[in-house]
Amino acid sequence: MLKRIAGTVTLALAALPSAHADAPRPIKVLIVSGGCCHDYPRQRAVLERALKERMPAEVSHVYHDPGPGEKATRPRLPIYGNPRYAEGYDVVIHNECAADEDSAQALDTVLAPHRQGIPAVNLHCAMHSYRSGDWRQPVKAGDANARWFEFTGIQSSGHGPQSPIRLGLAG
Repeated sequence: MLKRIAGTVTLALAALPSAHADAPRPIKVLIVSGGCCHDYPRQRAVLERALKERMPAEVSHVYHDPGPGEKATRPRLPIYGNPRYAEGYDVVIHNECAADEDSAQALDTVLAPHRQGIPAVNLHCAMHSYRSGDWRQPVKAGDANARWFEFTGIQSSGHGPQSPIRLGLAG
């Protein structure tokens, strides 16, 4: 499953412009991960390896493993205090689970580089993170609790049963 996701991420990243057509420079990728429910150390390793096998890439990680007594769905990611966390990167892969992180300031910081034009790929739990207000009800564009959903392009309140996702290329 992670290899399929990495393949999809690779396709998305391949669309990024290269500085030199003759010898493409490595794409600088930042993977943000941490929170509950998943084996993030393993996912980080699989994603990095798969990306590097498929394209020239330099991969860095921002990771937080919640400690005992810490709410795992509100990880204290090091990016929260730095709106310039993605400076120098070509793309950010959001792979964090911050489903209970409802701080407007944290969301502003997470969104800051993307508002400046740095693209993002949002994986799994990142799709339903940074929720606030009554997020189980349809949100309206422009509402304070719609900002993350507007960024991801979908209002996801969670996911159903875990099962393999089959990816294929139309051809």
